[in-house]
Amino acid sequence: KSGIYLPKSSEEKKQGIVVEAGSFKDGSLIPLKKGDRVLYGGYSSEDIEIDGQKYLIIEFKDVLARLE
Repeated sequence: KSGIYLPKSSEEKKQGIVVEAGSFKDGSLIPLKKGDRVLYGGYSSEDIEIDGQKYLIIEFKDVLARLE
């Protein structure tokens, strides 16, 4: 069967909703779009606050899966 298998350790990972997606260094678009729910991990992130709303900026390499 097809699908994405997530290890038990993924319970420690976090989920988020894509607000905006950029592009790679070569100019090609990241394969995520606004509104996608993602599972992400990693330690390299940046928290920012704009107009009282908190956002997290992560690198695409830290996105583990797109959730449906």
